[in-house]
Amino acid sequence: MHRQSPTTIRPFPSSPAVKSPHSATMSMRITRSSRQGVRMSSGGFSSMSMGSYSIPRISGAHQEASITAVTVNKSLLTPIKIDIDPSFQAARSQEKEQIKTLNNRFVSFIDKVRHLEQQNKMLETKWKLLQGQTATSSNVEPMLKAYIADLQRQLESLNNDKQKLDMESNAVHKNVDDYKTKYETEIIQKNDAEHEFVMLKKDVDARYMSKMELEDSVCVIRDEFNFLKALYDEELRELQESLKETSVVVQMNNSRGLNMDQIVSQVKAQYEDIAARSREEAESWHKNKFNQMTAEADQYGNELRSTKGEISELNRMISRLQNEIQAAKAQRTNLEDQVAEVEQRGEGAVQNAKARIRDLELALQRAKHDMALQLREYQELMSVKMALDIEISTYRKLGKDSILNIQTVHTNTVQVDNCRPRRRSAVLIKTQYCVAAWTAATLRKSRDFTMDKETVLTHTLKTDGMSTLLGGELPVSVINNNEYISPLTSEAQATDRNVEDDLPSLDRAIYTALSDEIRTMTLVGPAGSGKTTVLEKLVVGWAKGEHLQNFSYVFHFRFRELNYLTGMFSLETLMLHPHGRVPSESMPQLLQKPEDVLFVFDDLHQWEHSLDPSAQALCSDPSQAASVSCLVASLLHGSLLKGAAFVVATRPTGHLKFLSGTRVELLGFLKPQREAYFKGFFTDPAAANKAQKHMERTLGFYDFCTSPRFCWTVCSVYKSLMDAGAKLPETLTQLYVDILVHLVQTLSLNEACSRELVLALGKMASHCSLDPHSRCTKEEMYSFGFQHFLTSVGVFLQVDGDQLDRRVFSFHSQLMQEFLLAVSFYLDRSTSAGVAKMLEKHKGKAKFVDIFMSGLSEPLQRRPLETLLGELNSNLIMDFKCWFKSSSEATLKGCYKDEHHYCFHLLHQAQNESLVKEIISPSARLGISYGDLRLEDCAALNYVVTCLGEMEQLNLYHTRNLMEEQAEMLAPTMSISHKIILSGSSLSPGAVSHLASALSRGFSKELDLSQTHLGDERFKVLCSGLRDCKLHTLKLVVCNLTEAICGDLVSALTSATSQLCVLDMRANHIGDQGLIKLSKVLHSPLCKLQELQLQRCELTGASMEALSTALCSGQSELRKVDLTQNAIGDSGVEALCKSLQHPLCKLQSLNMFDSELTGACCPYLMEALMSEHCSLSELDLSVNDLGQEGALLLCQALSRPGCPIEKLGLKRCELTQSVFKELSSVLRCGTSQLKSLIVGINAVGDQGVKHLWDAVAHPSCLLEDLDVEMTGLTDACVMDLCAAVRASKTLKSLEVRNNSLTNASVPALIQVMQDSHNMQEINLKYNNFCDEVFNMLNECDKIRY
Repeated sequence: MHRQSPTTIRPFPSSPAVKSPHSATMSMRITRSSRQGVRMSSGGFSSMSMGSYSIPRISGAHQEASITAVTVNKSLLTPIKIDIDPSFQAARSQEKEQIKTLNNRFVSFIDKVRHLEQQNKMLETKWKLLQGQTATSSNVEPMLKAYIADLQRQLESLNNDKQKLDMESNAVHKNVDDYKTKYETEIIQKNDAEHEFVMLKKDVDARYMSKMELEDSVCVIRDEFNFLKALYDEELRELQESLKETSVVVQMNNSRGLNMDQIVSQVKAQYEDIAARSREEAESWHKNKFNQMTAEADQYGNELRSTKGEISELNRMISRLQNEIQAAKAQRTNLEDQVAEVEQRGEGAVQNAKARIRDLELALQRAKHDMALQLREYQELMSVKMALDIEISTYRKLGKDSILNIQTVHTNTVQVDNCRPRRRSAVLIKTQYCVAAWTAATLRKSRDFTMDKETVLTHTLKTDGMSTLLGGELPVSVINNNEYISPLTSEAQATDRNVEDDLPSLDRAIYTALSDEIRTMTLVGPAGSGKTTVLEKLVVGWAKGEHLQNFSYVFHFRFRELNYLTGMFSLETLMLHPHGRVPSESMPQLLQKPEDVLFVFDDLHQWEHSLDPSAQALCSDPSQAASVSCLVASLLHGSLLKGAAFVVATRPTGHLKFLSGTRVELLGFLKPQREAYFKGFFTDPAAANKAQKHMERTLGFYDFCTSPRFCWTVCSVYKSLMDAGAKLPETLTQLYVDILVHLVQTLSLNEACSRELVLALGKMASHCSLDPHSRCTKEEMYSFGFQHFLTSVGVFLQVDGDQLDRRVFSFHSQLMQEFLLAVSFYLDRSTSAGVAKMLEKHKGKAKFVDIFMSGLSEPLQRRPLETLLGELNSNLIMDFKCWFKSSSEATLKGCYKDEHHYCFHLLHQAQNESLVKEIISPSARLGISYGDLRLEDCAALNYVVTCLGEMEQLNLYHTRNLMEEQAEMLAPTMSISHKIILSGSSLSPGAVSHLASALSRGFSKELDLSQTHLGDERFKVLCSGLRDCKLHTLKLVVCNLTEAICGDLVSALTSATSQLCVLDMRANHIGDQGLIKLSKVLHSPLCKLQELQLQRCELTGASMEALSTALCSGQSELRKVDLTQNAIGDSGVEALCKSLQHPLCKLQSLNMFDSELTGACCPYLMEALMSEHCSLSELDLSVNDLGQEGALLLCQALSRPGCPIEKLGLKRCELTQSVFKELSSVLRCGTSQLKSLIVGINAVGDQGVKHLWDAVAHPSCLLEDLDVEMTGLTDACVMDLCAAVRASKTLKSLEVRNNSLTNASVPALIQVMQDSHNMQEINLKYNNFCDEVFNMLNECDKIRY
């Protein structure tokens, strides 16, 4: 138990006025035994260490005392013989005289001080006058401020644009999701309708079969009836015949007469009546049954027709939704491209602004430094002046002789005799002695009014408590052992993590902020990030005089200790009582200069009161008694000691919204700092290197590895295992298994007690997970089952409180809390809740519990625990595996990357290769975009892909900051991916290096680096991998490349192992010189390049000669060249046409879209196309001013038998009706190979396009795709269009966008598209259609509108 010594409180005057030396003095001592505190073990770099001042309980200032009875001791009334000692009276008189003398001297000193202050003010006035005379006006600062304001306005404008685009993008995403939901709903309804239709069809078939059976029965009965009727008729006829031929003698009674004919006729009539009735009944029954079945069949037919109508309506709706989805996707793509472009421009502007601001800040720092130097020089001058004033006053006291002697020393030193120097030395020595004595006295008096730094240092560095495995190393131990490493701020995340220089450390940020007149600084970081150690190092550095010497007083408080203070007391009492290093006499000076005071507050997240200024009345009088919460709120909001500085450390908490000033996010340790920490922890460099590399490989990708406390825990566990010769853990689960086993073994419990303890810890972990800000009381701990373990939980938990009944318990780290939750779940044999229910209960509250459950589901990882605690619940483990497999199957078929990452993390923690291959089925969609991966996501993805052996497509689209560590982690995945997509990403130089290495040792076929803005330097690094890679396609669109990289690219293309066939370098600054360099590579037999995309590469006709020569070299395999939007000109075409006529040229596709061509180039093209050696099949000359004459020359070449052109683009080439007529002749000539013709944006009207309709209808026309967009078509052309479509046997696609078709043409177009078997699509977008015909257009799936 930690005991504090009894505390003595001396009252001090509330008024800052100086006491009279003659006033009586009284001291009052109040001695109170302090509370007994609990010795709490806390960790290095944690917020729970005990290395600062402890604050005892202070009772209220006003307490009523009980009135007791007054008794009189009469023996005390007896006179006492008092003899006054004469020596005592003399001593008192002598003391009185000495006090008077001292008072007189004190008054003289006050006069001198006033005189010096007056002279000081005179000098300050002179100094200001001199500054005003020498200072010159400068316009630099206003210009810089105006420039900064302009940049800020631009930045705000860009941010506003980005927000608008983000809103539009979100709206589009929302619409897409709505359409997707509607589409899925319609699909479900369609499936239901189809199922119902099938059931109805079955019922109709059954009814029809019943009807047929009944009809057969009727036919059989009718046949049987006819047979029986014929049989009976024949029997009657035979009977009648026999009666006619037979003579019968009958003896009869004469009294009776028997008429046989009548009897027979009656029987016959009776039988006929019976037969008629039977026939009528049968016919009536069958007729009713037939009518009933007919009505049912009609009803079923009507229902079937209505169902078919609903199905067709659903199909139309689905088609319309699909079209809308496609349009939305296209719009989304365009918006994403626009957003990416705007973001790039904005990032560039922001970078420029940041660079400018950085320069201005540096200039400002230099100016501040110069000003500080000038101020220091001024202070030195003032010190010299004060010393001179003191010396002058001293000389005056020495008298006139001394002054004369001093003057003689200064003026006539050479001419004095031998005795004079000795006298002057004596005078000078005496003078110096007086000055030194006066200065020492002054310093002693000034020291009496300031804080005792040595006492502060001793108290701060006092070791109290001990380091623990989970709590970390004590901050005092870190400082005393010189192991302190400054944590980094969150700004380090924007830099490359492996860079050691110029990383933004927290210490530097604090010193800079407090030196820049920032009065409040808040340090925000997670548990174990080093906040407490930083604050204690700050106090120690101030006490040692290393920094922050502009503060005369530094007060260090912990909020968790302030929580225990009750009662009412003033700010003066708060500062004096726990900080005995401040004398009460200095309080007036402290209150008058609050800018010299620094308050250091720790553990704001544990503050149990509100900081909301509106929730309580703030106080402004330091002597006013108030509650602790009121004093703290008044201090932080500036009501008390306005101008004082504050440094506040906290975890993320709701109190932050009430704090102003600068906020700094703590990051902790990156790889360089962790490496230094491991070297300091392990005495053996080899062991330190082994441990550090193992941690970086197995754990370094987790965010919590930046925590110094976690580094302490890992080092402690690794050292224990390495000393024992055991294997180091490979996963996070194995690490915490080793930690738990070690902690339980230290308690020396049997298996049953150990199991009971872990179950109790699990219940507490579940409680704390559901209420993250809760700390458990003793009663709650008993409810969890800690009755027998409350004295042993210190190794697992953090214990706060000085009294047993008021102690509260909490976990040191969230990780250990969640690990215990997972272990206790598997350990509990009585639980009835399944895995899904347990995870749903803690969803969003426990981040790693499922990760730990995945690791513990593997026997190898849980075996040490089962040895110590007994076997885990196998049923729950099987339940987890079943849940994992079923949920992963559905997750991996979706397209949400976060869900994919979640599945990958569980697989990575299990470390089971067979499980990976079982979970990742062929139906899994691993090709979705995994952009913006965290480092731990990279590790999980790399593990999964490595287990699979290969990956079809690694999609990292729009990864905004791919750093070296991420690329290093993904390098094995890149090497076994057939296609790598990094378009729209930002790659650091280190990341490019790892990408190059992965390409050189892998088998990737395609790499997309479009819009990555690589630049020349990073691309040269990439070329080192391109020389030995197996890439077939490389896309470098918008990569900010110049001609400087062409040499490296040539080296890569001509390497012996190069397999590159497609090179896309659109929108780069290649220029003519770059193309000339690339053309040389085509002469090499090692170059396998077949397609070259050079759109918008700043090319002119000057480089076409080199390209033409390369095409004719006989070594070039180039088949396709895209020169879109380059200033090729007619001269460039002339040079290219020479190569097209060469027998060794293999070029098949040439795109010169918008290349500043005129009709003057058409003779060269005609000559080339007329050549028998020309192999060109695709030619695009769109958006060039060819005119009528040039186009007619091309038509002449196209009509040549054997002309290889199959696709021709002449969009917006100023074509006329004559050209269209000639094109029609070419298509009908029977020798043309044209299959695709693009002649849109040529205003020829219905008459001009009619020639093409006639050609399409001709049987010799082979045209499959025709584009007549924006040619001025009206409803008058619809008849010819329909006739052409019906007559054509080859036409598949027709582009009729942006024309003037109206509603009247819609029925005919729908009809012809439904009748045509070969037509696949007609595009009618942007015509003059009304909404009322869209339903009609939706009936035909081949129409886009």
